[in-house]
Amino acid sequence: LAAYRQQPKSFYSDHPWVRLSDSDFLRMIGAVKKDRRGELHPTMAGLLMFGAEGSIAAELPEYHLDCFEFDAGQTDWKDRIASHTGDWSGNLFDFYGLVMNRIVMNTKRPFRLEKTVRIDENGLVKAQREMVVNALVHADYHGRGGVRIELRPESFTARNPGLFRIPLAKAEEGGFSSPRNLGLAQMFALIGAVARAGSGIPRIISACREFGLPAPSFSETVQPSTAKVRLFLAPNGEESTDEQVKDLMRTDGSITMETIASRLSVSKSTVYRTAERLKKAGEIERIGGTRGRWQVCDS
Repeated sequence: LAAYRQQPKSFYSDHPWVRLSDSDFLRMIGAVKKDRRGELHPTMAGLLMFGAEGSIAAELPEYHLDCFEFDAGQTDWKDRIASHTGDWSGNLFDFYGLVMNRIVMNTKRPFRLEKTVRIDENGLVKAQREMVVNALVHADYHGRGGVRIELRPESFTARNPGLFRIPLAKAEEGGFSSPRNLGLAQMFALIGAVARAGSGIPRIISACREFGLPAPSFSETVQPSTAKVRLFLAPNGEESTDEQVKDLMRTDGSITMETIASRLSVSKSTVYRTAERLKKAGEIERIGGTRGRWQVCDS
């Protein structure tokens, strides 16, 4: 809590809440509330944000946070941050800090100081921050699978239980926001972790364009119910195109080659070549012929 309170002081030094006691501050941000006897108890958002992993899991048995770091081209992770290990709190606020520190260490970028706070200049770092916060704020913590972050030299992936809350077309336009956990969204907004509501996906797409990278990949799976966003950190090549095509096929098995080409801003011939390569590699297959659907063969 002390670490969290230092951040609002830096961003909003004249805000009246910085002078409140801890209990009053927690009440104002919606982390605790009074019962009928006037005693303070954590809200679900407060428990997720500041609680210990054991206490959170007692209320939400499927709760789990994971961040895996991989070397280029490797399938075995080299480092992991997991909520159940017991060497840190296992809550959302500390997970956010640990993951962002890892992103910062792995990204070469200029920075500036503003009121003692280090401000990232690199739009890709901001995009990754947006993806981390979105995964935490929009997760269905009653759902299966937990929140999973994957850091690779070539890509950055954020996955959370629960499907997208609004159609992707509207999300890409911006201005539409429907957080699954409004209390968490407000707590992250207070420390400057998110900007204007409904602008996250447009900012991620804009960062990709600025750095000449492929458009981010969005996908959903129903069993288990998950939403996933992948940001490609290297210029478009076979590997990133393959993953984008597979993500689109996971989301919609009946998707056409023309639609894939339009979504990825590539030619139809590129999509056809990619599909043939993936079929030969056994990574996708066509079920039911021309009137059938695509199946991604995940290991």
